[in-house]
Amino acid sequence: MKYFFVSDIHGKLDMLVDALAAAGFSVQNDTIVSVGDPFDRGKQNVGVLKFLMGCPHRILIWGNHDRRLEALALGSFIQDFDHQNGTVETVRELARSSLLPQDRGDLYKCQLVLSKHKLLWQYFRECHFAVEFPDLIATHAWLPTYTLVSDNVLRLDPDWRNLKARDWDRCIWGETLPKVFSDAAYPEKKLLIGHWWAWDIAEHCGVWRAPRPLKKNPPLDCSTFIYKDKLICIDGCSNYDNGGCVNVYVYETDAEPTFIL
Repeated sequence: MKYFFVSDIHGKLDMLVDALAAAGFSVQNDTIVSVGDPFDRGKQNVGVLKFLMGCPHRILIWGNHDRRLEALALGSFIQDFDHQNGTVETVRELARSSLLPQDRGDLYKCQLVLSKHKLLWQYFRECHFAVEFPDLIATHAWLPTYTLVSDNVLRLDPDWRNLKARDWDRCIWGETLPKVFSDAAYPEKKLLIGHWWAWDIAEHCGVWRAPRPLKKNPPLDCSTFIYKDKLICIDGCSNYDNGGCVNVYVYETDAEPTFIL
């Protein structure tokens, strides 16, 4: 079975479809794995949702934007969420509304529609925090509960698979990203993540991804970044106008996946 990993689509359906086609994805034969954040920022959120849920073989991983959208659908106060990342626009789009941004009352009406959105709730019900294969773990931003043993050594809690959703909620917002990448930070497998822009992680690791000499708004290399053949970063910063993309990582195995939460 071939698994096609994507992440941080952020409402860019056309970009997703083109990237999958270029990678040779077959809707009927292959499995798509969305490593979180298919929504917000872009304007094709409904299309992305329908595409993902229309794939007969799919694995869905929670992202921080997904958790926020679920909270809104459950009735959280809409003003509690930042309006800079397009969440309010996503709520409107899913509710099929063109209501004015400043009309808070109408936004709550959209929320009510969202709370009854059958396809969206099917999406939420299918989401996991991580998926594991014999030599690969995929999650949105990081695995939970790393302990900094020293300046250069990080240790993963051996019981991380049994942690509760609240522990995962903290790490899918990136709060647990270690500042030091070392071999000790990873399990005895490869770790595939989204959330963190691939070009930014690359530069953090000393791989410059903007052309020199620097120009104003230089195009960035947002392709997948792999660190020491252990950490696979696939967030292509799809909403960046100068080099952003949806990356596809193809993984092939006959082993059955294990889901975490």
